[in-house]
Amino acid sequence: MSNCAQHVTVTLSGESYAPPVPVIDRAGRVLVAYQDADRPYVMLATCADGHCFRTAVTGMRNGPGDGLAMTLDRAGRPVIVWTDDNGSYFSDSEWSLMATTPLNLTP
Repeated sequence: MSNCAQHVTVTLSGESYAPPVPVIDRAGRVLVAYQDADRPYVMLATCADGHCFRTAVTGMRNGPGDGLAMTLDRAGRPVIVWTDDNGSYFSDSEWSLMATTPLNLTP
């Protein structure tokens, strides 16, 4: 039996409220949006050939929430949507739905 597939495991961050979201861009790179477990940032990893480069996309005002999604716009740029949450599940809980497109990625 021949080996027709291989994989590389890369740890991007510790445990987070929202699972990471991968998409494949037009260049064949894997883009992974995730929330940094140690700092209040939405991050984007650009992965190819077993190597990932991490970019802080934006800070979170309140902290990580449990909502995270990503798609590509018509120009092929990632659009990331997440919930910015103050972490309280009581009646004074406040969260915001945020969206951003990182413009500093190399094509």
